[in-house]
Amino acid sequence: MKVRCDDFGTIFVDGELRGTTNDWRETTTLQILEETAVVGVKCRDTGGENFIWVQATDHHGNVVMVTDTSWKCSTQLQDNWSTGGFVEDNTWQRATIRDTAGKIWTNSFHDKTVYPGRNGH
Repeated sequence: MKVRCDDFGTIFVDGELRGTTNDWRETTTLQILEETAVVGVKCRDTGGENFIWVQATDHHGNVVMVTDTSWKCSTQLQDNWSTGGFVEDNTWQRATIRDTAGKIWTNSFHDKTVYPGRNGH
């Protein structure tokens, strides 16, 4: 799985902290299992453009997950938000696509910290 975040990101897979990113120009690469149920990336923007981009491929190189409008975002941290047992409340909204590369964020450029996640792939 490849992850980019503008600016600082914390990457969770099935509720487990799996990595961090602190440079929007760099891609962080992690190995995940095909059985992965939930991917979540806390991202904090410090100014300028804001985005999160995630892409996962299977062992054949086929894209099986990418950030798109199937992802949900919240600006409020909630318990267990990156686990399979999490139930969304009304603070979660569909991700907004920022460009053709599949970068996402909330619908507001003013949001500075977001918690996007996706169940399954």
